[in-house]
Amino acid sequence: MPPRLVFLSDHSPYARLLVSELVRRGVRFDAVLVVRPTRLSGTGLKYWLGSLIWPTRAWLRFYRHQKPFYAALPARALLAGDMNSARMQCLLQQLAPDYLVVGCGKILKPNIIETAKCGVFNCHPGLLPWMRGSGVVAHSLARGVPVGVTMHYIDAGIDTGALIERRLLPITKASHELDELERATHELSVRLLADVLLSIVQNGQKPVATTQTVRFPLFRWPPKEERPTFDSLAQSGCALELFEAWKPFTDGEPDWKLSPDLMEAPFALDETASRNALT
Repeated sequence: MPPRLVFLSDHSPYARLLVSELVRRGVRFDAVLVVRPTRLSGTGLKYWLGSLIWPTRAWLRFYRHQKPFYAALPARALLAGDMNSARMQCLLQQLAPDYLVVGCGKILKPNIIETAKCGVFNCHPGLLPWMRGSGVVAHSLARGVPVGVTMHYIDAGIDTGALIERRLLPITKASHELDELERATHELSVRLLADVLLSIVQNGQKPVATTQTVRFPLFRWPPKEERPTFDSLAQSGCALELFEAWKPFTDGEPDWKLSPDLMEAPFALDETASRNALT
């Protein structure tokens, strides 16, 4: 019997690209759970009125625009409510997935993670354990880590779960726009997820994973005013230099997989990214 797969989506461009490509590659989901936008925050009359209107608008948006997109794939779509909500937990308990595949950048609480019998998958647009958090393509260039992606199991931490596979993004030219590198990591994430999920469907085996044994700082999206600095770094040829330096530590073409046992960076990182050993 094939594993039961449930996809968690915030209906962002990345989530739509991800689920569309996975279905095109032959991955079939038992359901797609669509998460509503973050709740309104604040106080006063404006917040009170908005709290009455907001749920209705979310339902209308789902039925008019989101559900038809997933129905065309085909994939059964259900509105899961807020992230980590009681409704989401109830739906997942009813669906009883073997694996939950995350297509959004939200943090899952332990009670949601535990609804997946075999685990929760995420594909992170950076190489773990070195590049945790958000905005990591830009920070990778600044810290001396090549651009790449990591598929891992989600645990209660942020990007701290066991590593399933890491791939370097192959760089073939010196100058890149930062936007271009970020799009490429999304595309590589899709390919990696599809490869692993298809393997699960075909052989029924749970992917072997390697526990992270070191912990690096958590990065955040750079402020808008700092983005030109990172973009200049991308255009300088830094991504190509890092790829060439790290590719001897991979299995080579076509996937450029890093050894799963590599936890210490092969080259010294910027001192602001110094690690602390996990206890």
